[in-house]
Amino acid sequence: MTHRRLYLFLSPFYFTFLTSSFAADLDAILDALAPREKSPRLLNTVDIQLKSSTPQPLMAVSGDFNNDGREDQALSGVYILPGQGPGYFLLVGSQRQTPFKYERLFFREYPQPVYLYAKGMTGEGDPNNQAFSISFCQECDRGFDFYWNREKASFDSIPWKTKIKRLTKMETKEAPQVPMDQVDAALKIVGSLKDVNDFVAKTKKEGKELKTRVEPLAEFPNGEVVLVKLFSVKAGRESLYDAIQVNLQTSSVLKRKKMRSLK
Repeated sequence: MTHRRLYLFLSPFYFTFLTSSFAADLDAILDALAPREKSPRLLNTVDIQLKSSTPQPLMAVSGDFNNDGREDQALSGVYILPGQGPGYFLLVGSQRQTPFKYERLFFREYPQPVYLYAKGMTGEGDPNNQAFSISFCQECDRGFDFYWNREKASFDSIPWKTKIKRLTKMETKEAPQVPMDQVDAALKIVGSLKDVNDFVAKTKKEGKELKTRVEPLAEFPNGEVVLVKLFSVKAGRESLYDAIQVNLQTSSVLKRKKMRSLK
């Protein structure tokens, strides 16, 4: 997954508190473009439970979002009606000369605070070509990038993309097993070897567990030759003593690979 870990929220010091003049401009935009009957105001530090001696307005991004040569403002706001919980909204306004000073480019209400970010500020995976981005939590990997659609004269909001880890499907097949009668025959042949008997006796004397494993060999698909492995086990750790190829048809040892000496 591509994490959009928000740099802006890694520390309170990364917040850009609005200057009084900038906040005043945003208040004018609120007054002109937001529903006045709901007494809208800018989202502040107290609204999102940041430690602050006094509420500081924040959550605003400026830029020429629609490429018309004029500065636009995206701001996050809140209103609280008597007897009701808080409501939140995202407002984007643009400066105009006539017939009105401001024009509303976007307005939408949300049930939770809107966190605003300038392009390039949402961490790994940020496309850095959007107008601005929003999310609904202080540090998360889900949100939306806003792009101005010139043909529709409105914003398109695109959900943050995540990388999908494509896993190769693994088909598992049960390993071939040696029939029990062949296992018994192979162990009987190996048990006739003097050094193997010495190994068994030493293993028991040292208080270790004796473990054997009889495995088929791919080069002998008919099962006439199998591989016998002998282990001593202590504290769950296996120590291989020998791997012995046994011919079941001739009851003989074909090949051995001693791993350690009994001395």
